[in-house]
Amino acid sequence: RSGDLIIITGEIGDHGLAVLARRKELGFGFNIQSDCASLNNLLIPVLEKSSGIRFMRDPTRGGLGTTLNEIALGARLSIFIDEKNIPVSSKVRAACELVGIDPLYMANEGKAVLIVRPQEASKVLGLLKKNVLGRKAKIIGEVSRKHEAQVVLRTVLGTERIVDMLSSDPLPRIC
Repeated sequence: RSGDLIIITGEIGDHGLAVLARRKELGFGFNIQSDCASLNNLLIPVLEKSSGIRFMRDPTRGGLGTTLNEIALGARLSIFIDEKNIPVSSKVRAACELVGIDPLYMANEGKAVLIVRPQEASKVLGLLKKNVLGRKAKIIGEVSRKHEAQVVLRTVLGTERIVDMLSSDPLPRIC
């Protein structure tokens, strides 16, 4: 619903970059590790202690950018995300810049996107941060009625850009 907040449970792009580096034998020298993890111990306590979760999903295929587009399309609402709030490790950011890939489209295997009622967002964030897998969880944006089925990134420069649906995957299907 319009006004709901969007939470990501941690840094994005680790899994996709780890697989890409291994498959293409790219010696980034960053030692990027996959974020592959079971999320049940992270998410079940949140579901048990908060009634504010409207929707949740893993941002694996197509990364965070594609996942948010699919949510916006399904809800016929827009999603605004703030670039400064999206957690990306410096290693992933640097590696993505080297190969020209936007971290928003890198696969994630140990993260979840949660759409949360605004009055429950800080509680949910606190619950997530109690688990090692959620320590870097952040509120990254909100749902709006401003546009239909569109994702908009507010950049660190103060401009806005459309985050399109991924048209081709930087990695062939992993599993």
